[in-house]
Amino acid sequence: MTDCQYSATELWDMLREQISTLAAEEPVLRDFLHGTVLNHTCFGSALAGLLAEKLACGSLPAGMLLPVFKELHISTLQSSL
Repeated sequence: MTDCQYSATELWDMLREQISTLAAEEPVLRDFLHGTVLNHTCFGSALAGLLAEKLACGSLPAGMLLPVFKELHISTLQSSL
């Protein structure tokens, strides 16, 4: 296994910086990029949002699923410490 040059936080910050530039250059994508990347503080939060949107249905909207996936992410992080 090789050592990573960057931490997960550094990678997320670099990704967000690039996405922010793209959002400024591409107005059509701005809302999408904000909703999927820029409004999230970490990769786990963005993934939780994406999963909630993909698995949502009429009887179980994304707003109800999002807290479940965020809690799952937090629990996973805490158990790995």
